[in-house]
Amino acid sequence: MKKIQSKFKVLLIILTVLLLTFAAFLLIDSYYSRELTMFVNATQKIDKNEPKYYIDDYGYYSFNKQEDSKFRVLQLTDLHIGGSFLSYRQDRKALTAIIKLIDFTKPDLVIITGDMVYPSPLQLGSLDNLKSTQYLGKLMERLGVPWTVTFGNHDAGQYSFHSKTEIADYYASIDNSLFQKGPTDITGMGNSFINIRSNAGNIITTLVLLDSNMYAGDKLSGDYDNIHDDQIAWYRNQIEALSKERNGLVPSLAFWHIPINEYDDAWKLFKKGSNEVTYVYGKAGEDGEKVYAPSIRGNIFNVMVELGSTKGIFSGHDHLNDFSLIYKGIRLTYGKSIDYLAYSGIEKSTWQRGGTLIEIDEDASFNVSPILLEDIK
Repeated sequence: MKKIQSKFKVLLIILTVLLLTFAAFLLIDSYYSRELTMFVNATQKIDKNEPKYYIDDYGYYSFNKQEDSKFRVLQLTDLHIGGSFLSYRQDRKALTAIIKLIDFTKPDLVIITGDMVYPSPLQLGSLDNLKSTQYLGKLMERLGVPWTVTFGNHDAGQYSFHSKTEIADYYASIDNSLFQKGPTDITGMGNSFINIRSNAGNIITTLVLLDSNMYAGDKLSGDYDNIHDDQIAWYRNQIEALSKERNGLVPSLAFWHIPINEYDDAWKLFKKGSNEVTYVYGKAGEDGEKVYAPSIRGNIFNVMVELGSTKGIFSGHDHLNDFSLIYKGIRLTYGKSIDYLAYSGIEKSTWQRGGTLIEIDEDASFNVSPILLEDIK
């Protein structure tokens, strides 16, 4: 009997300690959540005359580009906002980086190419991907710059409490967000276009936003998915429709999260000294110069080469790859990442952190500039 009582007391002590620990976790997390919310709410609007945007006849957002100026798109990627008191320091740094990059570049549009958040129960004790997403949404709302996102593999991935649909609904609800959930009869969410037009309303170029999806098969395997055939067919149809309006092939630039296999092909050809690839800038900084591409090769690149519309693809996902190469007439560019959290030791690294500025001219030509965060004073 005494042994039973002794075991019961030990069990009671353990349960009490666990409950107190959990209560302390909630209290601390609530405190730091308020601190981060106060930081976001203190953010001032970026002072810039934005070109007007509207919904066009295709149901897509359109901008009328200001005359005698380039249309400026800032690509940000892999923010990895944790949303836990354990990531408070890194989250605040990531949000500060967003503010500094937008204030420095004064873009007309911000496109964030995935992994906006990083729910991680083991590392951060966090499953609430909506809470993390709301920090970003409220910050961007405060900054007042038009913006949108493409989904990454962590935004509603393995450990997420909220579904991709719930996160998409939130993004679509924000006043200055241009996120559209896209057609419901094809794979993914957020497949859409944004048209850049002249003051007369003629299409100069179109921005293609695609969901590169998350995982192929078992989502815990780490095998990455690709852009599916139904998405590719939809892309083809939209490019053809926009080209008819333009009375000629519409130029386009594409944005998504996971780099396609051709990034790997192009880098390996460059390393071999092949004249099939033109090197522009950057390096493959991942271990072994690895490109974390889909486990099964998709067909989007071949279709883009065939159609001849898309002249640039902008991806993220690999936080330490920041190269830009031209392969088969298409410029393949990694956006510079912001991540302070997901990669071990990356908080102290600086060479890879920043944004990517794309400036589009009246003739649809474009210039790409990597912006290093530590160069912004």
